[in-house]
Amino acid sequence: MGMGVEDIVYQKNNISDLTLEAKSNYFDYLHKTRGRGFASDKEAWAELKAVLESIDKRNTAVKKLHKEIWETITENNEDSFSAYIGELERTAYVLAVELLELAAMADMAAAGREI
Repeated sequence: MGMGVEDIVYQKNNISDLTLEAKSNYFDYLHKTRGRGFASDKEAWAELKAVLESIDKRNTAVKKLHKEIWETITENNEDSFSAYIGELERTAYVLAVELLELAAMADMAAAGREI
């Protein structure tokens, strides 16, 4: 039996809460490691751009893996399927971390140049 609407909403709210907590923790980590906010809007823009470029590359890799997974399904290749699924999981995890980094950096830029 499938999940009801309430179950889905509950799970999404839990994931949202965990994501906000993770972003907040990443914000704190950035502040501790940097020792300051961004020195200027230009610095914020440049650092956000670097993270965005990495996210784009990782997202392209996820899409490629998804396509390769379909090919293993159509070829009934269970060994390759398992390998690609494992790689997709690892790549998606890193992508999620990079997205949290982007959100924390944007939060830092919005908070002002000094925290």
